[in-house]
Amino acid sequence: MSESMETSIASTIRRAVRRGGVRFWRSEEFEGGRTAVEHALSRLASEGELIRIRRGLYWRGRKSTFGMGRPLAMDLARAVIDSPGIGPAGWSATNALGLSTQLPGRETIAVPSRVPSGLEDILWVSRDARKARRDQKLSPIEVAMLEALEGFEDYVDVPPEKAVARLLEILLSDEVRPERLVRAAKTEPARTRRRLRDLLVRAGLTDAAEKVPPARTARSIPALAVT
Repeated sequence: MSESMETSIASTIRRAVRRGGVRFWRSEEFEGGRTAVEHALSRLASEGELIRIRRGLYWRGRKSTFGMGRPLAMDLARAVIDSPGIGPAGWSATNALGLSTQLPGRETIAVPSRVPSGLEDILWVSRDARKARRDQKLSPIEVAMLEALEGFEDYVDVPPEKAVARLLEILLSDEVRPERLVRAAKTEPARTRRRLRDLLVRAGLTDAAEKVPPARTARSIPALAVT
């Protein structure tokens, strides 16, 4: 490729990036030789116009006196893993739902696949066996609910009564599709299924609760700690 053509590709990319606003950029979005495109994006990153996430993937954030803002953890997860059923886990899940005040040092994201490598901004948790999350196209908040139900004792630090009331509020909101949670429950652990059934009953959704596969060890699993 001639030097003039490489210069033209670099100029085209620079203009597009500067006009494109806050977003991710992928090398395959641009026409031209892959090497020339990657060199142009890499140069923009070295100049502070982009943040390199990984080969072929870059981020353009808002600039401030402290530098360029980084992408939100969930946006980054979605950009890296092209799959539904991704959502926060651990303290990230309960904090997002208003069930805790703990702020994790790194956002924890659960993915229904093997975790990606080389991305230290996020603490990844593999939920490879929970394939129904992906099949049912669960949203991040729906995934967070399942994660919070599983880790209720470990990651909820508001009073149990308040936590359950908040879970019920979210379950009955437009943000959650109970029927999707019910269908996704078949690949969730017994602890999660037991508590999801309990939550659905408390919400008056008894028909949905009966469709959640029962836990064989239900008696040994604590229910949501509210009388």
